[in-house]
Amino acid sequence: VIDVDGLEIYVYAVHFPCCGSGFANRMKEMEAIINHLDTVGNVPIIYGGDFNSDSPADEEFIGENSDLGDEPLVMLLDTSHTKSSTEHEFLDMYRYLNPTNPGYTYVDPIYQSRLDYLFINEPLYDAMVNSTALDFYEPAISGSDHMPMTGVFNLQYDEIDLAPPIPVANVQVDVETTQATISWDPNQDLDFYKYSVYRNDCLIIDIAKGTNEFVDDYEYESNVIYMYDVSATDKTGHESLLSNKVYINTSHGVLEKPSIPVISSSKMEDGKILLEWVVEDDGGFPIDFYQLYRSNAEDGLWSLISTRSTDNATVSTTKITLFYRVRAHNFLGYSRLSNIVHDDVTAQVNTEIKTDNNANPAFSTNIRPQPASRPTPLVILEAP
Repeated sequence: VIDVDGLEIYVYAVHFPCCGSGFANRMKEMEAIINHLDTVGNVPIIYGGDFNSDSPADEEFIGENSDLGDEPLVMLLDTSHTKSSTEHEFLDMYRYLNPTNPGYTYVDPIYQSRLDYLFINEPLYDAMVNSTALDFYEPAISGSDHMPMTGVFNLQYDEIDLAPPIPVANVQVDVETTQATISWDPNQDLDFYKYSVYRNDCLIIDIAKGTNEFVDDYEYESNVIYMYDVSATDKTGHESLLSNKVYINTSHGVLEKPSIPVISSSKMEDGKILLEWVVEDDGGFPIDFYQLYRSNAEDGLWSLISTRSTDNATVSTTKITLFYRVRAHNFLGYSRLSNIVHDDVTAQVNTEIKTDNNANPAFSTNIRPQPASRPTPLVILEAP
């Protein structure tokens, strides 16, 4: 228990068991801690540590090789869970302050996740100012294979406003040849003042409360990429985090990650297996490369075995059946992993394209995020 000017804050630190084999123990430990937290009363709680679990709020960021599962955190965050707290509503501090940043605290060549978290309960909601996932911190590197998660609180929020508006959400761009219409969800903060629309990280207009759309009549060049995002500013001058970024090319429209590849396998005359794949839509960007993954089971862990520029590969058969999947990459990132094929081309094969195994609804909150520093300006990119 930490006493801050007479306010007692209960701080809990945990390290849950690792890996897929530790799932049952993670569930038991989370349930036990929640039961304990229900006995301490309506006090401010900071609950953090290495939970070795995926988050239900990280669906788009979780590596597809994860076998950790997200139910321990669903138990904590989702009040409809049968074993959730009956006295508190907990929030994931980093994710709500950084909705578009992955915040990975563990990264290796084939897997990345945010295994380390800070959760807080209702008495600290309004006190949150900032949370960061440090991508390099020497003491952590020398003592752990995880990066630290930080949190900043303003316990005098009734007297000093340090919290900016919530980030602008759901920015969309409707592209025409000579103009683009940028729209977004309206901000609901009581002290909201203005929106700021950026093109390629350059401010192009400030828009007053009451309008959540802007038509940009910019003289677009053919086959040139442009990026839009939006921020919100309150009456005290605090600017929100930047919204989601939308990339456009008037010759194509809105630019996206590649569509999911479809992979097939066939036997060659020399006994090897030919793997070929097709990406129906490159998203408007040329595909940079493909990554080929292998596993010894359809539901096993997938290892990256090749990064290549071609849309095919040959593999040798072995005494055991091996399974293969592929994903494509362009300027905006990776596609989802493809369907699964294996090297026994005469056997049944699962052609279903797998998506996230642990999708859960997002949780609502009224938490306000940190101010965003302006990133390095994005130069206009000429499409190859």
